[in-house]
Amino acid sequence: MKRRSLLAALLPPAAALLLAGCAGAPAPRIPAAEAAGTRFEIVILHANDVYEISPLDNGRVGGLARVATVLRDLERRAPHTLAVLAGDFVSPSLIGGLSRTVDGEKTPVAGEQMVAVLNAVGFDYVVFGNHEFDVSEQSLAARIAESDFSYVAANVRHAAGGAVAAFEQRGAPIPDYVVHTFTNPDGGELRLGLIGLTLPFNQASYVAYEDTLAAGRRAYEAAAAESDLVFALTHQSLDEDRDLARSLPGLPLILGGHDHINLKVTEGTTRIAKADANARTVYLHWLTHDTADGSTEVWSQLVPITNDIADDPETQALVDAWERTAEELIRELGYEANSPVADFLEPYDGREAEVRTGQTNLGQSIACAMRAADTAGSELAFLNSGSIRIDDRIVGRVQQRDVLRTLPFGGEIVHARMRGAILEMALDAGLGANLGEGGYLQLTPNVVPTEAGYAIDGAPLDREREYRVTMPGFLSQGLEANLEFLADEATYEPLDDLRGVDGSLRNDLRDVWILYLASGAECGG
Repeated sequence: MKRRSLLAALLPPAAALLLAGCAGAPAPRIPAAEAAGTRFEIVILHANDVYEISPLDNGRVGGLARVATVLRDLERRAPHTLAVLAGDFVSPSLIGGLSRTVDGEKTPVAGEQMVAVLNAVGFDYVVFGNHEFDVSEQSLAARIAESDFSYVAANVRHAAGGAVAAFEQRGAPIPDYVVHTFTNPDGGELRLGLIGLTLPFNQASYVAYEDTLAAGRRAYEAAAAESDLVFALTHQSLDEDRDLARSLPGLPLILGGHDHINLKVTEGTTRIAKADANARTVYLHWLTHDTADGSTEVWSQLVPITNDIADDPETQALVDAWERTAEELIRELGYEANSPVADFLEPYDGREAEVRTGQTNLGQSIACAMRAADTAGSELAFLNSGSIRIDDRIVGRVQQRDVLRTLPFGGEIVHARMRGAILEMALDAGLGANLGEGGYLQLTPNVVPTEAGYAIDGAPLDREREYRVTMPGFLSQGLEANLEFLADEATYEPLDDLRGVDGSLRNDLRDVWILYLASGAECGG
């Protein structure tokens, strides 16, 4: 089937006027004001929270080779373009969690595939996301060095040897802000400032955070002194972006990330926009600015990235090479990427927008698998939804690669004994304070919220009795937000008699789920 011109299919008339050549019409005439060097037409491609290089949903959505096609078309048609990524790309992912042998030593991939593919797409600027600090200090330094795009970070610093200083790229400190200069045909210039901010969520030992609002104000004032206008590139919650907009009322646009679900809101005179995670969508921000009178107009278009968009050949070739490497590394771990596990007759929902806000059949299936594997005997099980990273629905033939994509972190499960009062606290935090976050809990279906609290196997939760619970070791260590108390308020027993898919002793959440699915067990209440 012959595809329509890409932008002709994506854009409404207002944007199509700028890029009329996309539909085969004559090339757009440069407006008189632009010819005089004062009026600029710029389009910014904006993505955020991208963990997968390949499409999702059986190839129907996402895929960085398709994003590259959108960007190439913009570069051919628009007077000025810029591509930015608002954090979270180094980690986590299936490929990024694998290791390969380099110079005789096992070396984690740790996002190398993401940086390589983002380079191929042609991104210009990125801000750190909290997941950039999942990897080791050495791995992050390597990823920064490999990046063709530039980092900007006003409030994130490198803590090493008792000193705190900016991270470095290309032998220079990563700046609080950058100034990108666009030049019109007659030499007129527009200077666009970008400040970078990251929420202080991931407290890695080699990272120090400054107060976000104070750092943002400092960076904004410095950038404004050198720029015609300033935007913010951020990785923080919507509430934090709203606070930033109120703190800096002169900011026209915040290019945001972290929330994973597309949104466009206005706070005062500031527009805040975020695309869907994993490049299910990208934003195109059409900027018109006149340097003569300082007037600015921003029009934002959310563009779905679907299989209607062709793959950029060069980017896709790199994606394919990394996928082949992944198959080899998965085999070294004792798994077979294409080995069938089970058949899902209905879609199992692992989309982050769903698993972080409600119970899904996929999340409950994993919880049931944990409970079934607990050889010490368990009454219920739960896991943090942040363990589930597939951001996709699985249907039909399920392969081991699907399980590994779903649970790239793996990790052990543990048996816990806790009083009902502590269990109630965990459920309150996991279903309440953590709603929308990775600490939202997926539960076995025998745990049901009620008007009075919770029912377990149909009986009201007893705050005084002891319950036997299965959970990931990550939670037992108190590493999840609002659930830190679990480290001290329960008694844990290791489950060291579990076996992996190859029959060896191996306590790993991925093996637990694979064996449960293969058994054909039903996850009921």
